[in-house]
Amino acid sequence: MKKLIFFLSAFSLTCLSAFADTNPFVTNAAISPAPISGGNPYATLSFSVGNSGSQTISHQDIDGNADPITIRISLAGGTFDATHFATPEEAVGGSWKNLFSWSYDAATATYTATQIAPLPADDAGDITIAYKATVATASGTANNGFTVNLESNGNAPNGPGTNDTTDDSTSTKTFVDGPLPVTLVSFTAKPENGLSLLQWVSSEEKNTDRFEVQHSVNTRNWRAVGEVKAAGNSKLLTTYNFTHTQPLSGTNYYRLKMIDLDGSYEYSKTASIVFGEITPRPIVYPNPTSGVIKLGQADLTKIDSVELISPQGQVVHKSARFPEEGIRVQAGKGFYLLKVSNTDGSQSTHKVLITQ
Repeated sequence: MKKLIFFLSAFSLTCLSAFADTNPFVTNAAISPAPISGGNPYATLSFSVGNSGSQTISHQDIDGNADPITIRISLAGGTFDATHFATPEEAVGGSWKNLFSWSYDAATATYTATQIAPLPADDAGDITIAYKATVATASGTANNGFTVNLESNGNAPNGPGTNDTTDDSTSTKTFVDGPLPVTLVSFTAKPENGLSLLQWVSSEEKNTDRFEVQHSVNTRNWRAVGEVKAAGNSKLLTTYNFTHTQPLSGTNYYRLKMIDLDGSYEYSKTASIVFGEITPRPIVYPNPTSGVIKLGQADLTKIDSVELISPQGQVVHKSARFPEEGIRVQAGKGFYLLKVSNTDGSQSTHKVLITQ
C-alpha cells in the first residue's frame, strides 16, 4: 500500500512538473502598410505566436486525444484579400502556419487556427494574413485591422493553470488614407419567401461601373447571379437592391464584385443566409418570348390561377390552370408580370419580356 501511495505521489509530482513550464502566447500585431491607401486597399497583417516555456506544448492530452490550442483572428473593416488569393487559407502565410489547420468564417471575417503539431519550447514564429480594406475608416476613428485571441488547451502540459493569460491577445488598427473606389456602408442579406433579398449602401463612389452579385455555398467557389448598374461618381448615400430567386438549401453566401470603368475591381465583405429545405421556384421560359409562356420546376396540378399584368397594371390574361404546352397571350411588346397563385395559398411573380 505504501508503495502504491508513493507511486501515485511521484506520478502526481511528475504531472505537476509537466504542467509547470509552458506558456503559449501571441504578440506583436502589425499592419503594413499603415495607413492603408484608398487607391490600393491591400495590406499584410502579421503577429507572432510562440511558447515561452522550457517544455514543448503538445496538441494532444496524455491519453493521445486531440487537445489543441486555438487562435482566433478577427478582421475589422475588411476581409481576406480575395483579389489575389483564391481561398482564405491561401491568404495565410508565415513560418508557423503549418503548425495549425485553418478555417474562415466569411460572415464574421474571422479565422480560426487549430493546433495540429507540437509548439517547440522557448520558440516563436510568425503568421501573416493578406488583408483588403472594404470599409474606409478615418484617422480619428481608425478601425481597419485585426484582433488575435489565443485559447489554451486544458489537458496537455500547458493546462490553464500554467498559462499566463496576459499574453493571450494582441491587436492593432489603422485607417484608410483616401477614398476607396467604392465605400460601402453596409451589405446585408435576408430571406423572404424562399428568396434572398440583398441590399447594400455606398457612401462614396469613384468611377464605378457596376456591381456583380456573386453566390457561393462554401466561400471557395463563386458564380455570378446578376449585375446592378452603379451610380458611377457620387458622394451621397446610394442604396442598391438585388433579389436572388434561386438560393439553395443550407447556407448561401453572397459578395459583391465592384467593377470600375477601367475594368479594375474589388470584392466586398461576405453576407450569408441560411435556408431550410427549399422547394424549387418555378421558372418562366422562354424569356424573352414572342407570345407563348411556359412554366418549369412547378407542379402544374397545384396552380389555382394565373394572371398576366401589363406595364399599365391591366390584367391581359387570366386562367384557372397552366397547361403543359404553355399559355399563348396576345399582348403588345414590353415587360409584363406573370402572377401564379397555388392552391396552398403561396404565390410567385415573374417578370416576362414579350417581343412580338
